[in-house]
Amino acid sequence: MEAVISGNIRPGFEAVREAFAQNFEKRNEVGASVAVVRNGQYLVDLWGGWADEERTRPWEADTIVNVWSTTKGFVSLGAHMLIDRGQLELDKPVADYWPEFAQAGKGEITVRQLMSHRAGLAGWAEPVTEDLMYDWAKLCEMLAAQEPFWEPDTQSGYHALTFAHLVGELVRRIDGRPIEEFIREEITDPLKADMFIGVQPEDDHRVADLCTTLDAPPPQNPSQVKSEPEETEADAGEGSASEVSQLMLRALGNPFVGPKVANSTAWRRGVFPSANGHGNARGIAATYGTIAAGGTFGKIQMFTPEVIERMREEQPTSRDLVISADGEEMTWGMGYMVNKQKWYGPNPRALHHGGYGGSLGFCDPETGIAFGYAMNAMNVSTLVKDKRAVVLLKAVYKSL
Repeated sequence: MEAVISGNIRPGFEAVREAFAQNFEKRNEVGASVAVVRNGQYLVDLWGGWADEERTRPWEADTIVNVWSTTKGFVSLGAHMLIDRGQLELDKPVADYWPEFAQAGKGEITVRQLMSHRAGLAGWAEPVTEDLMYDWAKLCEMLAAQEPFWEPDTQSGYHALTFAHLVGELVRRIDGRPIEEFIREEITDPLKADMFIGVQPEDDHRVADLCTTLDAPPPQNPSQVKSEPEETEADAGEGSASEVSQLMLRALGNPFVGPKVANSTAWRRGVFPSANGHGNARGIAATYGTIAAGGTFGKIQMFTPEVIERMREEQPTSRDLVISADGEEMTWGMGYMVNKQKWYGPNPRALHHGGYGGSLGFCDPETGIAFGYAMNAMNVSTLVKDKRAVVLLKAVYKSL
């Protein structure tokens, strides 16, 4: 059954529509949306395919889907808005805002280290069971009490599941609102952007089901993964490969959440903002569009232009302990990845953050463009550089 593609493009952006269609024809896309924004105007707004693996529900203009870690870009923006207002400072200790965080020798960890994944808290030390997954207070209490897994600020290690609890709790301590409320009231509602951390029952009919259909093996439950890999030394030069493997399991698999859990009502209703935002390309592109345009979207002023440079303050380029399994180096900014390796387009100073399976938020302040991509066919073979997003962005740059 051929996928039907709907939506609009500005003249000159036909290459993006063609690339989007080819993702369905050649790359096993099931359902997806893609959007490109510049100066508050949509240059591309496309959607197509199906909202379920059985291909019985068409993907509609307002379909939303779990975008996993693409949600972190919204959490980071919330923190940057507080920095912009003078309420949060990057080089102050986290404990100045969250006193309990000083436990276990963490009193000197700074907000900068937290936002650049260099705080050593890439996962929970204790098991996060199903009954704890949505207990915000308990999960934050556990993070405040535990020791870092490595010496803070010596290396980066992607805080895959803990990032939004750490940064979100900072926002809550300063502003008083839970992070999901802050994002809704300060970011997505003003922009009329579809992005929800905690889907309400009235929006259930809009949610696409995640499915694993691309040519890759399904993700393994960490309990089934051998703790001793074949190598004897870690590429990073610190610790054994076994220790790095255990860190990856803690960071990516505690709790273990795959498509089956993510399709559950509990996950959709819950608040786990490192990974359970539900949105579409239009909402992602609008939010990143405010960054690309220096804090504005149309007539809406969200923050000052200084935020852009602060976001892309490059931290040391290195092999990340969690997501550089192939040894490739990467560059973190403040809550976002900096495109120094040119994974997405030619600008090494562009910003991006993607999600497990393939979704992506991206902006290039030099050209003024922002890009959003959301889909339900998960590529579980990589956490970055999903081919579908890469070819779409290549077509965007070709069209500029």
